[in-house]
Amino acid sequence: MNTTDRNEFYIPVENGRVHAYAWQVEQPRAVLLCVHGLAEHGRRYAELAGYLNRHRITVVAYDHRGHGDSRRPPDSPPGFVASRRGWQVLLQDLENVRTAVQGEHPGIPMYILGHSMGSFVTRCHLAHSGRHYQGAILSATGTDPGLKLRIGLLLARLTVLLRGASRPSRLLDHLTFGAFGSRFRPLQTRFDWLSRDPDEVERYLQDPLCGFVASSSLFYDLATGVKTANSAQVVSGVPTRLPLLFIAGDHDPVGNFGTGFHQVVQAYRRHGAEQVTELLYSEGRHEMLHEVNRQEVFADILEWVYSTL
Repeated sequence: MNTTDRNEFYIPVENGRVHAYAWQVEQPRAVLLCVHGLAEHGRRYAELAGYLNRHRITVVAYDHRGHGDSRRPPDSPPGFVASRRGWQVLLQDLENVRTAVQGEHPGIPMYILGHSMGSFVTRCHLAHSGRHYQGAILSATGTDPGLKLRIGLLLARLTVLLRGASRPSRLLDHLTFGAFGSRFRPLQTRFDWLSRDPDEVERYLQDPLCGFVASSSLFYDLATGVKTANSAQVVSGVPTRLPLLFIAGDHDPVGNFGTGFHQVVQAYRRHGAEQVTELLYSEGRHEMLHEVNRQEVFADILEWVYSTL
């Protein structure tokens, strides 16, 4: 099976452009669009892409605004999307990317994978664009934490008003992620909650495009997105016959160590989703695509894609 090297290109979006990557194969059986998480970038999906390429699946990823090579200007502070309505900006960007990718691959079944923050973007996106996909994979997603989220929204809004929308907020970063490592001992780095693989954690730490402190406005956008993605309107808006694959580790704090993750899955089932697959990996942490058993996860994704073609 012949594969091509990674191609890099730009996709026009409203008031700008986003940087995108494609790992293409000849005569693909399917196309997978990857939507990455907070404080990372699309190139981190290269290993998954290589695996899927060997099985005739083309993979496309892109960098959100304020991330990776989509930062404009390139020396601007990372983690800033927009001064206002940033969540809507991220959703419109994804719709533009989807349109461009499908335009380049007419007639090829298209799947989408959203991880972490990208899972919440994807869940909102599916409520109005789910009909365009053959299936959707939601990685490391979570439920609405209720009062804690409302307090976070208020605090993020106040921080934006007092300190500005584009400034990084270490306070909000600490309140959001500071406790994530508390369940993992011995703790070697503040990102041990991402993976049990120390090499993968080290790569994340050494990547200048990863692990940054996001802007106060992006924390507000993310809180808005988590609330919206878990609303009945969004959950019920997904086409009931769209195949959904949920994947997570049972040691992922974003999914409340499996509990919140399972609640999300059950919500989709209650709202009529007919083809829901739930894979919860024992001992797995936040990034199952970078975990010690990631080859198992890749194989499970491939098997599910083939079963839904």
